[in-house]
Amino acid sequence: MMKIKNIAVVLFVALFCVFGAVSAKEAAKVSIGGKNARNSWDEKHGINYEEDRVGSCVLPDPLVNPHNGFRASNAVEWIEKVRPAVVEEVEKLYGPALPSPLQMRFEVEESGEAFSGKAIRKQIRIYLKGDTGKEFSFGVLMYAPKAKGPVPAFVNMNFYGNHTVADDPSIIVGKYWIKDGTINGYKVRGNVPSAVARGIHAFSHPIGAILDAGFAYLTFCYCEAFPDTGEAAINSKNISAIFSDSVYPHKRAAISVWSWAISRVMDYIESQPLLDKTRIAVVGHSRQGKTALLTGALDTRFAMAISNGSGCMGAKLSRRNYGENISSITERFGYWFSDNLKKYAFAEGKMPIDQHQLLSLIAPRPVYVESASEDRWADPKGQISALVAANPVYGLFGAKDLPTMANENVPFCGATGYHMREGKHALTEEDWEYFIKFARKHFYDKRSDGNRHSNREVGSSHPLQPCGSFSAKQGKCTGPLSNITRLVID
Repeated sequence: MMKIKNIAVVLFVALFCVFGAVSAKEAAKVSIGGKNARNSWDEKHGINYEEDRVGSCVLPDPLVNPHNGFRASNAVEWIEKVRPAVVEEVEKLYGPALPSPLQMRFEVEESGEAFSGKAIRKQIRIYLKGDTGKEFSFGVLMYAPKAKGPVPAFVNMNFYGNHTVADDPSIIVGKYWIKDGTINGYKVRGNVPSAVARGIHAFSHPIGAILDAGFAYLTFCYCEAFPDTGEAAINSKNISAIFSDSVYPHKRAAISVWSWAISRVMDYIESQPLLDKTRIAVVGHSRQGKTALLTGALDTRFAMAISNGSGCMGAKLSRRNYGENISSITERFGYWFSDNLKKYAFAEGKMPIDQHQLLSLIAPRPVYVESASEDRWADPKGQISALVAANPVYGLFGAKDLPTMANENVPFCGATGYHMREGKHALTEEDWEYFIKFARKHFYDKRSDGNRHSNREVGSSHPLQPCGSFSAKQGKCTGPLSNITRLVID
């Protein structure tokens, strides 16, 4: 009976990738000079945009331990005997999580009323020290609705500085390196934040609507924690510089460091009575979407993870030969990941795990995935496929309202969520409408005691408790961080 069950699972997951018989290397050959290739970069890396050239693949069973083949038959077995091994494999690709800071303090730099008096604004600086004695800090902007009790919140990094997310003259303009780019016609040049750019990215951060829905909003510029450039990794010009090589003898991988910084924001949230630490969602777009999924997978204090257009090494199946692939992403953005990822260029089928297993690490907590119809680089079909392939793990926890491939073009809001928006690679107000609906379903509509949301598995008596960190070796939460000095200066 068990053999039949295993065969069924293999056939089930194989359906997500079987559309032809062309491998990534073969695609690289046939694409040259053809309509399949957009440019020489696509040709070099075998980027495919034709469904009949996707090829075939079989996904790893998300219920199976990738190290010893043990297959979980219930939620407890998966948590204790499968999850730890998947976490280890994830850290081999993204880099091990940084250790806990030896010292941490929070200082409120500015506070006041905002949004016509319906919200409170706080600007907090998080100071961190490691074994090197160096102190590193980054600034967090928070808006919280005025409410009688603690409210849930979204944590979402920004690309160009806190001052770009709202047209609020009180927002501090930071002094740190940022990427050049163009937003709403405004050209960011010189790698420096400018007050002229105040509010230019508000369309991706509809804070007013978020506040009206009963949520707080916290954001910080990802480049202040780790400048989005390979030079920052080489010279340790990032937050990980507080740790010596003897304490953290690994490559300083950007996504892992960004994720670690988000967890420090959660540390701050835990100190705030106006925020409900059990109802916090981490959100991210593109590379920040990859970071949001990694954060949700490793830091179980987050009750929800939301990925917007995260693509390759985010919500997209790596084994599905469509859009961005491992060869392309590691050449252009190798500093985002562990060097281990490079060996899977044109060899995705040899990876011990795939992205549906990253999504499954968020179970039983809700996860949401967004795609855009014109975002072929991120492979919308590969993203919904990964979410559906994570269903068996959510099923162990009793979840029944789960998506199918029929939801590729039909929005879904259940134990997990998905929608495909018409348009290009972007984070829009329309996307936020779906995110808010999903978060309200889980954080407000399902509140058991009318005051707090529980991080327990769906339909299970075995709780996955929030914790300060997750031990891959022990396969369990190690408990709240105890060696941190928490000082809030109001």
